[in-house]
Amino acid sequence: MPLTHHGTDRPGRVQYELSWWQISMMVVCLHLSALVSYAPMIVGRIPPVRDAWLASLVAWVPGLALGMVAWWLAKRFEGQNVFEYTFTIFGRLPGALLNAGIVVYLLYWAIVVTREFSVFMATVVYLRTPEMVLSLAFLILGAAGASQHMEFVGRTAELSGPLAIGGVFFLMAANIPNVDPGMLRPVLAEGWRAVAEQAITPAAIFGEVVWVALLAMPYVNKLDNGPKALGVGVGINVFFAAAGAAVLMATFGPELLSVMGFPTLSAAQLVRFGESLERLEWLMLVLWIGAMGVKISLLLLGARQGVSSLLPRIRPGIVLLLTSATVLIASAFALPTLHDVLEVFRGENIVWPILPLQAAPVVFAAVALLRGVGARGR
Repeated sequence: MPLTHHGTDRPGRVQYELSWWQISMMVVCLHLSALVSYAPMIVGRIPPVRDAWLASLVAWVPGLALGMVAWWLAKRFEGQNVFEYTFTIFGRLPGALLNAGIVVYLLYWAIVVTREFSVFMATVVYLRTPEMVLSLAFLILGAAGASQHMEFVGRTAELSGPLAIGGVFFLMAANIPNVDPGMLRPVLAEGWRAVAEQAITPAAIFGEVVWVALLAMPYVNKLDNGPKALGVGVGINVFFAAAGAAVLMATFGPELLSVMGFPTLSAAQLVRFGESLERLEWLMLVLWIGAMGVKISLLLLGARQGVSSLLPRIRPGIVLLLTSATVLIASAFALPTLHDVLEVFRGENIVWPILPLQAAPVVFAAVALLRGVGARGR
């Protein structure tokens, strides 16, 4: 099948536009956005174990390994995006069914992310603002990024990623005076099983690197830098997740953390710099909106590309409008309360459908090897 540029009607190779650093910052934006709001490495198991920081250190392995498989696919099928090489690997009808499944998954995750955003904003900052208004504003931001294609998303991540890194580092460093190292001891008092249970949610969050690799890696200007891009992005997130878990645990302890909805926000409220700088919630909002904007843009762009692969005659702009409207309407009915939103991060709830579907690159790679297909087919 002829390849197309950015889902438009112009035939030709997928143009390479992203640097490895932009891919790394996409990974950072996807993970740190959740870290500065819902702290999934803490809330994944209630009450959290004192070794939540250790759970974060072991949770990155599956995500990075699967991301590397996705990079291998991008290199093997160079010049095609994920929705194009599914047809090459599986054939027309099975490939169409798989693409439809990927679109459904991306829309589902976009709905959840949008709902998380609106609940966080309505609960913490804009208490009297209807949540639908917040969702609409967020989706307009995400759709604007998705309409400008992958290069724009990469450039946005290049700006938002370092801001998120600096902001999270500042929040952690500013809380050092409130830290009690005794809260972290004794190490492994609850055993490795408790640590493994605590690691389920961070493993699912880190596993989102798979979808960054599947969607964005085909656009990297130098594919050989793919492993470096994934390694740097995941490494930054693992460091901040582990350090953030240690700071939160040493500040509040497991008993108090078990009743907090937004532990990172609570930590930010403890920071005081004299009388002129006492409220740092605005910093969290800047980090949240910028990083989450990258996340929703990538999800909407992926959904738009998937629908365009199935219905190529429909204009991409119309497809993006329809997918954004679907997310907006569905988010109004999904996860109606804060409790429901927090339940998404529980280890027993995040296993399905998140973790199994992150193994999609392994299935793609296995079938491609068995059939002996590459970018040019058999």
